[in-house]
Amino acid sequence: MFKFVLDNMRQKTLPAGYAPWVRRCSDKECGFGQWERVPLSDTRRRQIKDLVGSTDGHTEFKFFLKIASGEVVEIAHSVPYTYYMMESWVKRHALAHFAGNSRVLCNTIEGRNVHLLQLNAHSVDRKVIAARQAIPREVGTHQSRTKIFLSGRVHPSETPGQWALMGALDWLNDAKDPRAVALSQRYEIWTIPMLNPDGVAKGYFRCNSAGLDLNRCYGLGDGVGGGNGAKIENAKKAA
Repeated sequence: MFKFVLDNMRQKTLPAGYAPWVRRCSDKECGFGQWERVPLSDTRRRQIKDLVGSTDGHTEFKFFLKIASGEVVEIAHSVPYTYYMMESWVKRHALAHFAGNSRVLCNTIEGRNVHLLQLNAHSVDRKVIAARQAIPREVGTHQSRTKIFLSGRVHPSETPGQWALMGALDWLNDAKDPRAVALSQRYEIWTIPMLNPDGVAKGYFRCNSAGLDLNRCYGLGDGVGGGNGAKIENAKKAA
């Protein structure tokens, strides 16, 4: 039995009922196992007081794992979403769901793709006409569609947001759902699903491979510390 201890953690990063994720595999099968939660019964937490006696939301978090000989165990705060998963997703959907304006917006310092994608407008049937009535007309029409820009993963550690974005895009790509079809007819939808692929690939928390927090660099010109702020802002305006 192995004990893992995380000291001085903020409560908001470890909400009530939280448990880390674990994936178990052998050396030959590493990377293909199923992610599972550590059972809550195998976790412990307590408040930590500082020098003046205030806990200030700080927590000591422990969890316990049994690890067999030769077993490889990966531990994550949230289920990872990797750069290679993104590339695979783009390739799977490229022909069916993305319009001709979709492209690689730019490449990162380390040569990874930053995709700019425009979702296709689905065809219309009677169910879509009914669903469209639930969408406020003042925000757009079929002839002049309001543009929506969605982006994700400016901070590599924010994997829950990535999963939420990909789920939304998968739903918007569903031509069988009349609500998704109605939205695609009413809005012109663009997305950069992964803004910081270098940081994701390297396992960084907030920064890219140049050490920049890209959420503070949208105004910087391209190439400034590896930022692609100008390209992203221009893409949003062009869309």
